[in-house]
Amino acid sequence: MNTMTTRAAGSERNAAMTRRRLRVVAIGAAIVVNLLILATSRLFSGDFPAASVGNDDRTIGFADVAIVTLAVGLVAWGLLALLERITQRGRAIWLSGAVAVLAFSLLGPLAGVDTASKLTLAALHIGAAAVIVPLMLATSRRR
Repeated sequence: MNTMTTRAAGSERNAAMTRRRLRVVAIGAAIVVNLLILATSRLFSGDFPAASVGNDDRTIGFADVAIVTLAVGLVAWGLLALLERITQRGRAIWLSGAVAVLAFSLLGPLAGVDTASKLTLAALHIGAAAVIVPLMLATSRRR
């Protein structure tokens, strides 16, 4: 292996490591944003949001928000990484999918038991997307 090949391989490894770190930061930032949205909502409404699930009302707390935001962020990362590997248009496909998923996910807050819950749940969906989508795109390789 010559010096140029070694440098190129090292450079690609460094770029991949930087991409991974920034994607971890994107997910962490989305969690923080959503926890702040939930805390602000609780401060103003005096209660946690609740959603109707089947015949029951389910209160949405801090752990719920953190876990779901983490899961959504990891799925977004995984899909972006997969699309980057299998197609040259991975970024564009992922972005289109992310916008479609956000639009569809906004139907979920309609299950809120009151107006404050509906607004908070919608803000949580938008908050996660507002952080995850641009930061994941910023880390995506352009071909």
